[in-house]
Amino acid sequence: MANYNYTSVSAIEPISLDLAKTHCRIDGDAENDYLYSLITAARQAIENRTWLTLVASTIKLVMDKNEVNEYIYINKTPVKEIVSVKYKDANGVVQTISTNDYEIDLESLPARIRLKTIPTIGDYMAAFTVEFKAGYTDVSLIPKPVMQAILLTVGNLYEDRESQVVGQTVNELKDGVTNLIPPYIPPNYYI
Repeated sequence: MANYNYTSVSAIEPISLDLAKTHCRIDGDAENDYLYSLITAARQAIENRTWLTLVASTIKLVMDKNEVNEYIYINKTPVKEIVSVKYKDANGVVQTISTNDYEIDLESLPARIRLKTIPTIGDYMAAFTVEFKAGYTDVSLIPKPVMQAILLTVGNLYEDRESQVVGQTVNELKDGVTNLIPPYIPPNYYI
């Protein structure tokens, strides 16, 4: 089963601490660390529900031998660069595929690689890897509904610190997170 392993993630979140404090109506600095952890959790939750990579990251797509076809789809966006394409040969030795032996399409959604010839991959799990860089380099390029979804999630996490609220009527915001991100939730046919 294909997996995405993050090898590095920018420490700079798309939502600033000041913006989150304004959104949550927080004065003072006593809960800064806690609020910053909520920003990270909210960003990761939105990323997990979409193909979006919101902060600069280096990621490895890891695939088993039987998952490798002529086209390799990268279900993260925006992909900025393919760093390497590697596989384990029949002897278990990691080989790097030359950039001359594949084509890259970073414009399509999902981004894709077309192998000109499929290498002889050894019969191993996690035998094929694509390392790539993804994420927005400028916060202003992140879609506004996604930014608002992060803020709403931060607000919800801050306000309701437990999984259940007792003694209150809870109404989901009519145009909340579930209505903000559907355009960024991908179809499942490439997964």
